[in-house]
Amino acid sequence: MQAHIALDHVRHSLCQRLGLTALDHPLRSKVQYFRTPAGRVFGLRVGDLVAGRFNHKSIELILEPVCLPASLASHAECLVQPYRGSSTRQPSKGVDLKDAQTRVRLDSLLALDALLAWYASSQQPVHAA
Repeated sequence: MQAHIALDHVRHSLCQRLGLTALDHPLRSKVQYFRTPAGRVFGLRVGDLVAGRFNHKSIELILEPVCLPASLASHAECLVQPYRGSSTRQPSKGVDLKDAQTRVRLDSLLALDALLAWYASSQQPVHAA
């Protein structure tokens, strides 16, 4: 699943449905960040903008540190290496995921929907995975 499809889905469907706020301009490359109604932040890795499309080839999220429920973990691959881009620390946006993050790769838009619905509404305290 290409990242640009996931980004369009988040921006045009999930932002309204889940009350997410986009923190970045739609053409910002590498990672685009969003905030949930509860104030949690996550990033969607999109890669570089090439010929009008983002080039990252998978759905990859950078979340605040969390433990995914088993029902979601079966559709998500937890990535061991943290994402180390400069965007992970942006105090002006309230983004500080440089040293503490859960990074996952999802297998479908349905998994993206389910994970973001859980993440946006979960009252679970944020803690290390």
